[in-house]
Amino acid sequence: MSTLSKSEPRVTADNYKPVFLQDVTTTNPNGVQTPVNPVYCLTDTSAAELVVILEDLAPRIVMAYPYYAKAPVTVSTLVPWFKFPSGCAVNAGVEANYWSNASGAAAENNCRKDIKAACEQYAIEGGGQYPPQLQKPY
Repeated sequence: MSTLSKSEPRVTADNYKPVFLQDVTTTNPNGVQTPVNPVYCLTDTSAAELVVILEDLAPRIVMAYPYYAKAPVTVSTLVPWFKFPSGCAVNAGVEANYWSNASGAAAENNCRKDIKAACEQYAIEGGGQYPPQLQKPY
């Protein structure tokens, strides 16, 4: 589902420009905050746009921690992940980051290769490394 209005052009691999959150932090039990790399923190709008590009893979957006963090560490903000019908999940920001280093078909090809590898790994190992929000079935 895209958040673009009907008057805006459809998002494609050629015109996709990801936007990352810059203010996500973790907090340890002593109250010390550490910034999370923005690559793990795609905006909701950018995630929805990337879903349009990857729609044939049927990704569903699930909001979760940027990565697996055990209590008592807390994370300030949930970020978008893509969960696929197989149960495999990938951080949407990591996938969108391919457009930071390439563009168009090259970025999309690299993104799809990464998703394929992640889903193959999931088929072998399962999702034990996922944040808790992703432990639920598709």
